[in-house]
Formats: sequence, C-alpha cells, structure tokens
Amino acid sequence: MNSLLLRESDYILLVLGALTLFGLLHGYFWRGKRPSAIPLVTWLLVLGVLGGGWFLVEASGRIEVQRMRQMVAGYAPTFAQELARMGHEQITLKTSPEDPRYWQMISAQKRWLKVNPSISDIYTLRKLPDGQIALIVDSETDYDHDGRFDGEREARTPIGEIYRSELKKVIETVLAGQAAFRDEPYTDRWGTWVTAAVPIRNFRGDVEAVLGVDFDAAGWVAAAQRARMMTIGYVGALLLIIAAGSGLLQAANRDLDLKVCEQEGTSLEKEKLETLIESIDGIVWEADPKTFAFTFVSPQCERILGYPRKDWMAVPHFRKSKLHRDGQWTEDHCARTIPGHGPYSYDYQMTAADGRTVWIRENASVLRDAAGEPLLVRGVFYDITAQKRAAEELEEANERLVDSSRFAGMAEVATGVLHNVGNVLNSVNISGGVISERLRGSKVIELGKVAGLLTLQKADFIGFVTNDPRGPHIPELISRITDAIRAEQADLLEEVESITKNIGHIKEIVSMQQGFAKGAGIVEPVTLQTLVDDAIKINADQLSRHRISVVQAYEDVAKVEVDKHLVLQILVNLLRNAQQAIESSGREERRIVVRIQSSCSGFAQVTVKDSGSGIPPENLTRIFSHGFTTKKTGHGFGLHSSALAAKGMGGALAAHSDGPGTGATFSLDLPIFTPNPIAAAA
Repeated sequence: MNSLLLRESDYILLVLGALTLFGLLHGYFWRGKRPSAIPLVTWLLVLGVLGGGWFLVEASGRIEVQRMRQMVAGYAPTFAQELARMGHEQITLKTSPEDPRYWQMISAQKRWLKVNPSISDIYTLRKLPDGQIALIVDSETDYDHDGRFDGEREARTPIGEIYRSELKKVIETVLAGQAAFRDEPYTDRWGTWVTAAVPIRNFRGDVEAVLGVDFDAAGWVAAAQRARMMTIGYVGALLLIIAAGSGLLQAANRDLDLKVCEQEGTSLEKEKLETLIESIDGIVWEADPKTFAFTFVSPQCERILGYPRKDWMAVPHFRKSKLHRDGQWTEDHCARTIPGHGPYSYDYQMTAADGRTVWIRENASVLRDAAGEPLLVRGVFYDITAQKRAAEELEEANERLVDSSRFAGMAEVATGVLHNVGNVLNSVNISGGVISERLRGSKVIELGKVAGLLTLQKADFIGFVTNDPRGPHIPELISRITDAIRAEQADLLEEVESITKNIGHIKEIVSMQQGFAKGAGIVEPVTLQTLVDDAIKINADQLSRHRISVVQAYEDVAKVEVDKHLVLQILVNLLRNAQQAIESSGREERRIVVRIQSSCSGFAQVTVKDSGSGIPPENLTRIFSHGFTTKKTGHGFGLHSSALAAKGMGGALAAHSDGPGTGATFSLDLPIFTPNPIAAAA
C-alpha cells in the first residue's frame, strides 16, 4: 500500500492541488445569493478530468515502457547476429584473453555502446556442463563516465566468470530458443538494470549462448516518469483551462455580474481571476464555435505574437488572416472538430506582427449545452517555436554525423590503397634501379669498341687478322662479349618480369580495394607455398639491401580457400613490418623465419618470425586497432586492415612477443579448401 501511494504521489499532489484550486474558486468566485449551475457543471468536469486523467497518466507510463521495450528489443538480435558472424561459438573457457577474435568482439561491443548511449552493458553467457552460467564476452564499461575502468564494478570480466543474478528464468527462456525481456529492475554487483536477452545461434541453428543487453534502471524509470509528468501537465493545463473558462462563464452572466459587482470585494475577485489567467505561459482565449470569432484573449497575445488584444476580437477572421501558408489547413480542421467530440490539439504556424514565423500549439475544448450543441470554444495558444527549432537542429546534426561517417569510410579505403601500393612500388623502384645500373655497365660498350677497331682495319682486314697480334683474339673476345650480353639480357628480363608482375599486383590491389568497398573478392583454392614465395620475391630486394636473411620452412599442406590477392597483401605487409622491426632494433642477428604448417583442424598457418625489436606487452592488445602505430611516419592502418581481411576470409591474424628486444611472431590462419562432394562425384 505504501509503495502504491509513493508511485502515485505525483498524481495525488495534482488532485490535491486541483481540489484546493477549485475549492478556492468556489469559495471566492462562485459564491452568490443566487444559485447557478456553473459550479455544479465545473465540479463535474473537474471530477471527470481527474478520473479520466488518472487512466491517461497510467496509460502514458505503460505506453512509454512498451515503446522503450520495443526499441530495446530491436538492439539485442542485431548484436547477437553480429557476434555469431564473428565466430562467438569458437570462444571457450580455454580461449586466451589476448585472442584476436575475443578482442574483436570486445571492440565491437564497445563500438555499439558508444553509438547507443542508452545501453549500459553488453555481454554473453553460456551454460556450463555443471549447470552454472558463465560470462564469455563482456565489454569493459565506464559506468561513471570518468574515462577510466577502475574498481570491482568496472573491472575487466575474465572469460568463464560465474554469473550470479536474478536472471535465471530469463536465461533459461533464452537457452530454450526464445528472446526474453525483464523490465522489472534487478540489482547485481554492477548496478541496477533492466535487461533484454536473445539467443546466439551457431551455424547449425542451435542456441550456443545468450546475449544480454543491460540498461540503467534509473534511466528506464525516469523515462516512464517523464511520460507520466507530461500527461499530468496536460491534465493540469486542462484543469486551468476549465478554471479560467468557468470564471469567464460566470463573468459572462450579465445579470449575475451586476449583482456581484454590487458586492464588496468584486474587484479583488476579478483581479485574482486575471492573475490566474495571466500566470499561464500561453494565450488563453474564448471563441464562438460557429464563426471562431474571439470573445476573449488574454494579454499574453501581445507578448507572443505582437498583435493588440482589440484586433483579435474586433477584426473578423483575425486568426485566419495571420496563419502561415503552411498552416492554412487549421481553420478547416477546427471547423470539423468543434461540432464533434473534443478536446483537440493542433500544431501549426502563424505570422507575428514583426514578420517572424511562430509555431503555435493550440489546445482547446468545447463547452456544450444540455442538448450537446457547442456554446463556446476555450483554449490556449502555446509558443513551441523553440521546441521545433531544437528538433530541426537535432535532425541536421544527425545528417552531418551520417555524412562524416561516410567520408571517414572513403578515407579509410584510400589509405589502404596508398599503403599497399606503396609497398609494391618500393620493389618496382628497386628493380628499376638494378636495370639502370646493369645498363650503365653493359658489355655492349665493349662490343662497340671491337666494332670500331674492325672498322678502322677494314681496308686490310685479312692482313690485320693474320699479322696484327690482336687479330687472333677478336673471335674469342666477341664470343665472351656475346656470352656476357646474354647473361645481362637474362638478368634484365628477370627484373622486367619482376616489374611487370609487381605492376600487375598494384592493379590487383586497387581492384581488390574497390571490391572490398563493395563486397568480398573472388575466393578460390590456392597453393599457399606459391603465395608465400611471391610475397618474399616482392620484398626480396629490400631484404637483401638491408642484409636480412629469410629462412623458408614449409610443410606440405592442402590448398587454402581464399582471395589470393588479399592474402598476398597481408603477407607483403607482414614481411615489410618484420624488415622495419629488424632495422629499428640495431641487433646483429638479422633474420626472418617464414614457416608454413598445419594449424587447428581445417586451417593452415603461415608464421612470420623476426629478430627485431619485439612488442611491449601493453601494445599486444592494441596493434590491430585502427590508427594505432609506433612508427613516426605510420598511419596505423596496415595491421588493422590485414586483420579485417583475414577475418573476412574466415581466418585470423594473431601476434606474439616475449617483450622488447625478443622479436615478434605473426600467425596467419587460413581455411583449408574442402571440395564439394557432389561436384567431385560429378
């Protein structure tokens, strides 16, 4: 009983205030020697509004809760599908907290939290064989918005922590395959929440986990309370209109006015009524229901719209003449509404005396006689221009945000193209330098000297060959020069072939990036050893120039099913990063070990291990983040783009290092090609 009184205290206060107000009106304005039906009708209206208002207030709270519930229920399935696509099923209690897949899911949850401020936490749960519920992927949440994740409440949740809360029935419902929602607030060690939960399904369609979305219960309750308070405000405004209208009706009774004016204190009562009307932040008015000619307008009309009160009541169709062109429909709507049931509310635009366009909200009700015919229309014009302007600014801000996101995506693609094309252009530049150096030292020059010598001796060529000591050596010299030219030609053809191949790779990179912006590239069975060899060849001159040896340790593995140009891009990037790490370390050992081996079931693995500067432990969880780099001229896109590309092909990219000065190992897992049994039989 006490909780019911506390919950309804706002409306109880309104009822007490209304009864007090109308009690005062009855005591000061309605008392007279002659009886009148106005007090009785007014009290009936007041009691009817208070009774109906209670149902409206209760309904508004329930409607707001239902609206928020529908909004909340829409988030959870989307998040569940995205986590399932990321491979949530592969996250187990044995998964390392540094696993890239795990951190991609943590990052995704943080991104969702950032763009949905109403959400407080996103997490996944899984039922263990012993029946307990364990947390699997739980975002770190800055609940107090201080920029730090500190304290037990904001501490990072380890994989497999046992989850204890009042959500047992909700979790069981979701594990049975149905979405669930708990809008009754509950409390755990992290706070007080309202929760939506949906199943996460594996590729077979089975429920393998539960995704929970928590919302701050205080915000949830506040939203419902705001809806209640807004409805209470409308009920209060309607009561004020009734109060003002009843006073105006009483004043309109001329016979009674004459007798009341003879009573002492009439002026004081009139002043109180005017004070009450003027206290309303809007234009209180009264009009004829047939012509809509104003019979009363409160002084606020001059402040809000700037037109004198006398014009409102003296000029026929005054309001219609001041309607903005976008609000011309108002007069017809009012004409149709008044004969029917009221009250009514419309938003439209009017033109103020100074030329401004003012948004008006018209709230009005119709007073009827015993036969139900309309006698008077009473209402209030509220200036809602500021509210409309705020709504327009919010819409413009949302449009700007969408544009910014689109431009950021375009910049990301462009950065990827420049980064990867730049890697290949370095090799093209080196090959061009080799060709230029070989041409400068070409043996063709020696052949020219021999030709010049023979030209000088053409008058007595036979005598030169027979008698001159140099003559007998001419054929041998021409043969040696010819052999040297053939060798040079082979080397130059090899370099030209390398340039042609690299230029083709540049085309493929650009094409791949364009395809990556529109969708996935072509996935086909590829020999992994060939791709690794091509990546080493692209970096060969750069590695040789920096005196870095490459050790190739290949095991026989099946073909992988990938986009070969995407894999080549990743391998080139890993080798280039390894070379730069060795250069920056200054260590004597300058070696890269490239290994191909079988990984977990259904995957082949390429590892690139360098003897470079290593990776600090605090950076291991950040190196795949967009924009993170330790290079002075880096942009932080290469590893981020490579990790996304590997994930898009169904694989994964991971990193390991024992710390600074110990080198680093990058592992690329790729799915093995599995032939279609039906196609193979055919």
